[in-house]
Amino acid sequence: MNACEELLIVCDLHEVLGNKRAPDLVERTLQRLREPKAAPVKEESTIHALPSWHWQRIALAASVLLALGLIGWLAWPRALPEGVNATSGASYAVRSDFIELREGALLLQTGAPEVRAGAARVNKVSGRSVVNAGGIPQNFAALEELPLTETEKPMLKELKRWSVTAGVALCVLSGSALLNDRLVEAKDDAPAPEKIESPKPEDIKGLQAMLETTTSVTVRGLDANYRWCVPVEVTEPLAVKELVDAIYSDLELSEKPAGWSSSNEITFTLRDGRQIEILVNIKAGLADLRLAGWERYYEYNVRADLLQRFQRPIDRSVVNGPDCPATVHLRKLRGFSGADSSIQTKEVVEARSFEELVELWKRHAPGKAVPDVDFSKEWVLGIFQGKGWNSRGVELFEILEQQGGEGQRHVVRYDETSYQTSGGANEVTAYGIFVLNNTDDLIAIEENVQSLLGKPPLWKVVGKTGGLVTPRYPRKATVAALRSWEGEGSGVKTERIVLITNMAAFEALWKEHKPGEAAPEVDFEKEQVVAIFQNVPEGWGGVKITELLTNNQRAILHIRGTSYQTEGSEPKMTMAYGIHVFPKGLKLVLETPDYRELGESPRWLETAWK
Repeated sequence: MNACEELLIVCDLHEVLGNKRAPDLVERTLQRLREPKAAPVKEESTIHALPSWHWQRIALAASVLLALGLIGWLAWPRALPEGVNATSGASYAVRSDFIELREGALLLQTGAPEVRAGAARVNKVSGRSVVNAGGIPQNFAALEELPLTETEKPMLKELKRWSVTAGVALCVLSGSALLNDRLVEAKDDAPAPEKIESPKPEDIKGLQAMLETTTSVTVRGLDANYRWCVPVEVTEPLAVKELVDAIYSDLELSEKPAGWSSSNEITFTLRDGRQIEILVNIKAGLADLRLAGWERYYEYNVRADLLQRFQRPIDRSVVNGPDCPATVHLRKLRGFSGADSSIQTKEVVEARSFEELVELWKRHAPGKAVPDVDFSKEWVLGIFQGKGWNSRGVELFEILEQQGGEGQRHVVRYDETSYQTSGGANEVTAYGIFVLNNTDDLIAIEENVQSLLGKPPLWKVVGKTGGLVTPRYPRKATVAALRSWEGEGSGVKTERIVLITNMAAFEALWKEHKPGEAAPEVDFEKEQVVAIFQNVPEGWGGVKITELLTNNQRAILHIRGTSYQTEGSEPKMTMAYGIHVFPKGLKLVLETPDYRELGESPRWLETAWK
């Protein structure tokens, strides 16, 4: 490129980027053509080199355009690679060398990249496999959106074909795949085995035959206060075999009655999806076993060193700290608690990077080593209670997930482990530091502020942390009322909160609620009914479930309060009602708002069914 061409480029850039129009040279050109031609004069060209600042502008403009293009390329959602299909409700992100599955299901074919969902990994697919986030799906109809053959569709409904690990379920339709480095093969290459009935408690050989099909072992150990700790899952084949051999040998039914209040819990997950639950007491040589279909635990004599054989996973579980009910998308992985933090003020702190954790640790435990945390998958929540009395530390009570609503959020609840002393009180600085898995959700932190002994918990929001108010990947509700009746003017005379589990009780309530009207049909073999009656001013409306929070143990219903202010005469009152049908099997808990602190968000009080 010569100097003239460089000058022309500069002029073009001024016109395009600087909005400077080039001069109109038409008239000057025509005038020059009309002038008589003069003798040519030889002269040297004096075109000057382009200034350096012009080159700087050109380089800057090119860098900006390149950066914008690169950002757009990175931010643009990538399509699923060849050999992968998703259900319409699936939420996922395609990374450079794997697919992150958050919700829904994927159909994987030979050559598909690795799929990651939480702590689970599915890779090296040979043939065709379906992977579902959140365990075995409850609605198999959603999976039929995938391009399945007529032979494959009924295979998905056979529970024996599913393998579950770390909250992810894998169904190998043909060929094989690795689930957390464990080989899972299709069961359709050979005739499907007949359904195996659970052996009777005295059938030792039957129990041993079932144990031989174990694919994973989950251990929850007891801490010094006899609390179950965060579970540890063992999936490596050789380690699983060692644990199976430990319980397999010397197994014999005891004549002693089973039933311990405190024990280590060991669960053997079998190839067909069934589980054998084993409670191993600290006392050597005895264990309680229960299998699906058994109404209770039975006590067995086992080898004297059984507890020693399971000591390594038990110790790992205890180190993780006490377990707490959790959700598919957020769970406690491990934690540390105590009563001697150097932080002497009440705080809720989060650490999302190693640098933030180092700063937190300098304040909490100066001079002590910082624990290992993988911030690509984990984050740290620190809860510090400041100066207080008679507390062993802070523990997580439960983790809940909001069902539906505009914003996706979780609730993390905690409580102090307090004690009483006969003499003077002990001054402490209680704390709890917990490692949780990463999530985009907004997280509300709630403390149990109930100060009365023997009373139900009273939950107060003390902080918010984490994710986004508007989620990037909103999830569909997995739990909801099946149907509802709401309104005003019920015939019920007094306020009432009722959980109904049979048709006779429902018909009696409906007769009082709507005299002369037949009660609607409810299938109490599959359903249960929550009925709430509130005495409120007319125009208040029916009693709605304002929020539904769930975890792997229970579902919590929130309803609005009935507090109101009046000006002038008292309003005319009416009995508002809300009658809601939920699936049977859910443990339903009602929490009502407590407005004792004006101007603040309500505190939620667990309210007993009447």
